[in-house]
Amino acid sequence: MIETMRWVAVGVAALLLGCAEPVTGRLVLRVLDRAGGPLVPARLELLDAEGKAWVPPQALPVSFECFAAPPAAWAADMVRSDRVSSGPAGADHFYLDGEGSLELPPGSYRLRVFRGIEVRVAEREVEIAAGEEVRIEVALERWADLASEGWWSVDDHVHITRRDDAEAARIAAWMAAEDLRVANLLQMGTVDQHSVTPQPGFGEAGVYRRGDTVLFAGQEHPRTHFLGHTITLGADELAPVSWTPRIARKCGRS
Repeated sequence: MIETMRWVAVGVAALLLGCAEPVTGRLVLRVLDRAGGPLVPARLELLDAEGKAWVPPQALPVSFECFAAPPAAWAADMVRSDRVSSGPAGADHFYLDGEGSLELPPGSYRLRVFRGIEVRVAEREVEIAAGEEVRIEVALERWADLASEGWWSVDDHVHITRRDDAEAARIAAWMAAEDLRVANLLQMGTVDQHSVTPQPGFGEAGVYRRGDTVLFAGQEHPRTHFLGHTITLGADELAPVSWTPRIARKCGRS
């Protein structure tokens, strides 16, 4: 009798759930390089009418690394990853590698899409209804294309840990989302060590390519508070810690 009643309760619950009205809608996002072009990474902002930020689960994790010396447990303590990056004026932005989707409560939303300084900011107003799927395809528009004139966008001073190709792919997507063609990821140190934001290799072993985006490994070492920092780009290997006194003496004489 008890078993029968249990199955009846399960059946009633399933029936009620099946008849329940949906309480959310679904937004599907796609970002194109241009009208009819390929999917591209971008930085996005999605706000509801109250200004609350919403982030799809496919957003790329971002890491924040601002330490002068490596802790004992690097992965646990050094890198704090989530999927939101603080944008201009404290806004919550996220990186999307071309496309993503999320469930949203019914209401009005504002979407903005960014991709570096040569691409116009795209803005859309979105209405979400319960049980509805809304598909938004944003075709970006360039107001300038300096790469076509032989000028490539570069950031030569980036501190982000890159241990393997999986992390390199994610970092390259961030760079592409900012329309950067070249990024130099610097392994950083202090006077007596250079183990902060490590890279998987140097020279050709430190090169990672994703389409038009290239990652290189560099070094910021030695770093001193009295003679400044030394940045090395394009070297085949790390400069050893033993070089620090010689570099410091040379800087002191110049």
